[in-house]
Amino acid sequence: MSLSTLPWKTIKFITDPEQGFFKYLVKSYLLAFIPAQVLALFISFMNIDGSNSDDYLLDQSEQILEIVAGFVFIAPIIETILMALFITAISLIIKNVYTVSFITALIAGLIHSLFIPFWGIHTFWPFFIFSMAFLTWRRISFIKGFLMANAIHLLYNIVPTIAIILDTLEPPG
Repeated sequence: MSLSTLPWKTIKFITDPEQGFFKYLVKSYLLAFIPAQVLALFISFMNIDGSNSDDYLLDQSEQILEIVAGFVFIAPIIETILMALFITAISLIIKNVYTVSFITALIAGLIHSLFIPFWGIHTFWPFFIFSMAFLTWRRISFIKGFLMANAIHLLYNIVPTIAIILDTLEPPG
């Protein structure tokens, strides 16, 4: 079974930029976010990685603006630039968009796992979607490919960022 015949190929919208930027953005965001967060909640609930949730709390001295800027804006831009450069390079050798997206997501997942164990497991799927979005919209222009992948990534990071901020704030009292 080749990667191009796997079940996600049936999600035709992921390769169709004709539906418009906003509609594609919303559908791709939901497709990236929901499965990844269900898996993240399962990992957290089952405590599979053996960690204490307090292990990853932010330093109380960090400003909320810095947290939001870093997680929602700066990280997605840097990661999307690196992803776009990697995809552009690997696309010279591998032409199948599903294979390129799979390899890119696998590498992104492995890199994220270096920072927090099991983080890579639930970042694999979103990076597959980010990669597919970049490749789909890159057919129109590199800038549109970058903007779409980055927009999905930015939206994806908003909810976890809010959760981190809420988990980090001291309860009143």
